Amino acid sequence: MKIASRPDMRTLIRQYRRTLVLAAGIGLLLGGVMAALRPLTYSASATLLFPSLPGSTLSALTGGGGGGDLPSVPLLGGALITPQPGTSAATASVLLQSHRAADDVIKKLDLKGRWGLSDDRAVLRRFTQRLQCKAGKSGELYIGFQDKSAKTAYEIADAVVCELQQLSHTLGLNPAEENVTFLEQQEADARRKFMASQQAMMAFQRANQMPSLPDQAKLLITQYAQVQDDLTKARLEADAADRQLHLVSGSTEKMIKAYQDPTATGDGALSRLYQRVKQGESELVLLRERLTPNHPDVQSKKSELNEAKRQLHTEIGRQVALVKSGNFPVLRDAVVGASLTRARVAGLQSAADQLHQIVGRLPQQQAEYTLLSAELDANGDAVKLFHDELEKARILASRNGPLFVVADPPSLPLERDPAHRLVILILALFLGLGVGLLFPYFAWYGQLQAYEESRWASRTDTDERARLA
Repeated sequence: MKIASRPDMRTLIRQYRRTLVLAAGIGLLLGGVMAALRPLTYSASATLLFPSLPGSTLSALTGGGGGGDLPSVPLLGGALITPQPGTSAATASVLLQSHRAADDVIKKLDLKGRWGLSDDRAVLRRFTQRLQCKAGKSGELYIGFQDKSAKTAYEIADAVVCELQQLSHTLGLNPAEENVTFLEQQEADARRKFMASQQAMMAFQRANQMPSLPDQAKLLITQYAQVQDDLTKARLEADAADRQLHLVSGSTEKMIKAYQDPTATGDGALSRLYQRVKQGESELVLLRERLTPNHPDVQSKKSELNEAKRQLHTEIGRQVALVKSGNFPVLRDAVVGASLTRARVAGLQSAADQLHQIVGRLPQQQAEYTLLSAELDANGDAVKLFHDELEKARILASRNGPLFVVADPPSLPLERDPAHRLVILILALFLGLGVGLLFPYFAWYGQLQAYEESRWASRTDTDERARLA
């Protein structure tokens, strides 16, 4: 085909105007169908404030600050740690997006029955897609959920807020009540020992005249009482360190089994494997919607998913084994601290035994009186120490309420979400026009190729005639 002039795109568009109108009409028709079939949803939301984030309103009111959780309050010289009643929006978002939180809410509200789904993975996938967790710049966390039922959307949003509170306590983020219980037991034991020492001293005084102790015996009483006091504190610190190690180990193990990275970096092996499993599950669901269960692509993706799950459970087992052996990186400081406190207890116990042997060489009455006086003073100091720390722990536990403040609680939505039907129609119109423009474009491109070939053939003929002439 010989074309005398270069093809013009505008001319071809005018020639294909009926095709463009038809394509735009088909696009509007499809857009109208999509807009009509678009499900009408309701959104229920809640806004939580955290006192630990910088710049938050609650932080200014409570004196909070810093980039993460509020600093922990030490008890017994740091042997016991009581976190402040607050955490960060980022930590809350991580907990809510875990499989554990999703499973608890799904089972609590029976979402599988409400949504009429038979596949657990489909229920989990719908829940995670419709749940929104977004941390704001002012220290707030926005939680939202969309559903066709206004009641279901409200109940899920409310259950998510309750689940955040429960899950935070379950993972050991707030052990103030456990510290109170521990200190109450220690104070009760110290009081029993003090009463026994007091009764023994009174019985000795009734049976004997109060002896006049020489300066050496008085010095031994002072030294022995000081060592006993240090030994009592060291034993308490060792018990608290062991208990703290047990709590941290338990919390770490729970986080690992809930597919959460205990290091909070988000880029560990556990996080990568968990994301791989989630991605594999989503891809497998999409493939099953398009292909049969026996299709090679479905079987291949299923094998990949099973391998990813196997690697995930292997990694969980490996990390749990490290936690139980005390070799997990997060636990190393706690393990070292517990070992050091036990070594200090052993050293003080050896010093107390040596002083006890020295006192035993005194005359019987002086030796007995020296031991009773030292024991009475040490037990009295222990009672005072435990009482003071217990009062602090009770104050912390009494104000250790919610980890967050619900600034905007969930409410039953009264209006549907905007359907954006006009936007869908406009996008469908432009999409139809874009498809329609492909017809004149391909025609223009074909004519351009023919025009270039015609010019090349004409130039070749001219050159051939000139050579023959």
